[in-house]
Amino acid sequence: MAPDDLVPGIIRLGQACIRVADLVFTQRIAAQGSFAEEVESLIDDTGLDYEPNAKVVGRGNVIVPVDFLIKARRVETAMFTLPAESSYATAAKLRANEVFVRCFDLHDWPGQRVAALDDRRPLYRDDDLSRIRDIGTTIIPISEAGMFREFLQAA
Repeated sequence: MAPDDLVPGIIRLGQACIRVADLVFTQRIAAQGSFAEEVESLIDDTGLDYEPNAKVVGRGNVIVPVDFLIKARRVETAMFTLPAESSYATAAKLRANEVFVRCFDLHDWPGQRVAALDDRRPLYRDDDLSRIRDIGTTIIPISEAGMFREFLQAA
């Protein structure tokens, strides 16, 4: 091989490596999905009727958005998600505050309130989760999928 052919060959090799890396990262991201999709899959496994991105009337006739409204035999369940998709504690704090406010607005609603917690990464602070529990909201870790399904089917 002539020295003049070496430079273009190295450049083509480098470009091929970059392209392969792009494909690998694209496949990894596409396969993961979001935490909300994972929660929806667990809800779907129960066979219960549910509505994603639903709206429920709360205190003072305020419309409260819920991630999933699950219609069981005896009682409806407003499901909220606490994902750990961000690596920033401030994002988790904001989401915990948002879930707290929404659950507070649904305090007088006759259904039950549940928050699905992504506990695979310890992103949420205990005091934030305690505030959500203190207003009568059940928090179920996603790592306990069996308990999650049983809780929903018992409603």
